Amino acid sequence: MPRQASVQDIPAIKSLIDYWAAEGEVLPRGVNEITKHLADFVVEEDGGRIVGVASLAVYGPKLAEIRSVCVDAAHQSNGVGKKIVDAGVEEAEKRGLSTVFVLTRKPDYFARFGFKKGPVIEQKIYKDCVACPKYGNGCDEVYMEKKLTLRPIA
Repeated sequence: MPRQASVQDIPAIKSLIDYWAAEGEVLPRGVNEITKHLADFVVEEDGGRIVGVASLAVYGPKLAEIRSVCVDAAHQSNGVGKKIVDAGVEEAEKRGLSTVFVLTRKPDYFARFGFKKGPVIEQKIYKDCVACPKYGNGCDEVYMEKKLTLRPIA
């Protein structure tokens, strides 16, 4: 079961993100950025070792992105990705958000979790895409979103 990331997890989070950023799968994140947004990260462990990470970046009162979805290569196909994506969706629902999205090169993977293709939203372009080296040079990521079921406040 994924848990909230802690300060002690920062090196492992950075290591996973660095690996997948070098593979071109996610954008790099510096230690300062990870530290600043640590409360947005969840991690999955196996034997006390961080094997999965994801964060939830809120864009406004109704919208968030599940990003930096990274799973240790040796733990892929073990359900780790599903656990951390589900944790992001659940957190978005708890916060009362109505939509979560991802940008991905693996749309079939996220389609299994109920995400559907759509046009990239302006908030994402102005917040992150303009800083990406692929911006204006043939972005190969697919925007996918999932509409959430809002939970009544107890």
